[in-house]
Amino acid sequence: MTTDFNQEQAHLSTVYQQLTTTLTAINDAQSQNQKNGNTIKAQITGEAKLNFDSYADNLDTFAALESINKEIDMLNLKTDSLVARHDETLRLLEQPYFAKITLTFPEEIDAEDFYLGSASFTNQAGDPVIYDWRSPIADVYYQQTFGPTSYQANGRAITTTIQKEQNAIIRQQTTDHLLIDGIAGSGKTSVIFQRIAYLLYRQRKELALNEVLMISLNRLFQDYIAQVLPDLGEQTPVNLTLQQLLAQLLPSDLAALPIADQPATLTITQLTLQASDFQSLSPGLPLTIDAATSYQFFLKTPVDTPLDKRI
Repeated sequence: MTTDFNQEQAHLSTVYQQLTTTLTAINDAQSQNQKNGNTIKAQITGEAKLNFDSYADNLDTFAALESINKEIDMLNLKTDSLVARHDETLRLLEQPYFAKITLTFPEEIDAEDFYLGSASFTNQAGDPVIYDWRSPIADVYYQQTFGPTSYQANGRAITTTIQKEQNAIIRQQTTDHLLIDGIAGSGKTSVIFQRIAYLLYRQRKELALNEVLMISLNRLFQDYIAQVLPDLGEQTPVNLTLQQLLAQLLPSDLAALPIADQPATLTITQLTLQASDFQSLSPGLPLTIDAATSYQFFLKTPVDTPLDKRI
């Protein structure tokens, strides 16, 4: 008699074997890519002669360089893709998936299983095996509205224990700005990182990782971030403390000062705000506050509190 446990164990073994096969294929592709890189390097040193003796020679030289540059660009893209797939596959081998949902769609008789993991995975035959936790189908799991659900949280990753209210924040698409408020231990930090990972996933074609800057409170928080985002299926973007950021933007003699003594901080503490400095919230939000009301709220804050806190 085949039990549910035996069936799931067999499925896990199959998926693990598919992941192992994929990793081998990726390693082979990386080796071939390296050989292609060596070939291009030989082209640069041997075939692309810089000849600017005449106008025609200029055109030939520029054409040769342009062709080589295109090959290098394609090689770099493939290299980045292979590295990302390699890292994803290694992560999935540690834990291929954390949840399974079984759905019966309207006008269909047979139920369909979906396994959710930290990244998506398609086998060599092109069949989807694991769905990214940020995919639309995973929303069903987090919403928990299609039937009773339960699970035991025993050292599981933070993607596996997202609550319904947290999921709504992570997948919020009606506004570009969010203020996340909650008591200590309510999961604010986890939700922020999950939303960052979700936005990077949804806007993969529009938003590049090198276009994202994260500012951390301190280096301890930096180290934490470096561990969290990879577990969510994303590489860590540029991550700087405020001190490190100012070191890049200010002259070296000013950047070396403690943050409290730097001009940017001294300037904001000397500011005074008037009613004309406030603007109404953008229309379309659930709660609209006009500029005058915002200013009145500001006046009610303690005057001995730092200005950034009052704002």
